[in-house]
Amino acid sequence: MQRFSNCLAILLCSGLILISAASNAATPNKKQLKLHIRNLPEIDLTAVENLAIDQEFNLSGLSGLSNSTLDYGLANDWNLGLSLLNAQFYGAQTWLFQPDALLNIEKHWQFELGRLVVGSHAGAGFFAQGTSFINYSYVEFQQHFEQWDADFDVGSYYGNAALAGFESAGLHLNLELPLVAGLRLNSDYLSGNNGLSSATFKLLYPLAKDWQLGLGVQIATAQGVIDPYQGMLGIYFH
Repeated sequence: MQRFSNCLAILLCSGLILISAASNAATPNKKQLKLHIRNLPEIDLTAVENLAIDQEFNLSGLSGLSNSTLDYGLANDWNLGLSLLNAQFYGAQTWLFQPDALLNIEKHWQFELGRLVVGSHAGAGFFAQGTSFINYSYVEFQQHFEQWDADFDVGSYYGNAALAGFESAGLHLNLELPLVAGLRLNSDYLSGNNGLSSATFKLLYPLAKDWQLGLGVQIATAQGVIDPYQGMLGIYFH
C-alpha cells in the first residue's frame, strides 16, 4: 500500500509540473542560444557544518569547460553555495574564460514520502558584450526507494533569458540506479528547446569514503547548438 501511495504521489507531482512547463513554453531565438552546454549544481542536501564539492569538466573537440561548486550545510536544512561555471580552458571560441559566478541557496523539507526542495542559483554571467544577471530557480521532489537502492527526482525549473537564451520553464527529471560493485548510473534531463535543455548520462564510482568519480556524456537537446555532444569527467566530495 505504501509503495502504491509513493508512486501515486510522484505521478501527481509529475502531471502538475508538465502542465506548468507546457503553459510556459516559448519560441526560441536561435541567435540567443548558448553555443555550449551548462552544468548546474546537483540538488542534494549537505549536512550541517559539512562541505560538498562538485568538480566537472565538459570536453569536446571544440572546447573544454570547467564547472566548480562548493556547498555548505546550514541549520534547519538550508544549503548555501558558490559556483564558477563554464570556465573555458581551451577552445576555438572567442569567449575564452568567461565564467559564470553564482550564489546558490536551497531549502529542504523532509516528509514521509520524500523530500521537497526549493532553490535558486543567481549571479553574474560574463559575456563578450558585457556582464548580465543570470538566474536558475527550481522546485524539486526527491524520493529514495530502499528496496531498489534507487533515487528519483522530479521538478520544475525556470531560467532567465541571459541563462537560457530566452525566459524558459520546463521539467527536470533525475534517476539514479545501482549497477554492480558500487557502480551507479545517473541520468538527468532538462526539457525544452533552450540553452539549458539537455540530457546527461554518467557512471558514478566510489573512490573513497566520501568521494565519487563520474564519467559520462551530456547532450544538448535544443536545435541550433553547434557543439551538442560533450564528454563529462567529474569528481565529487559529499
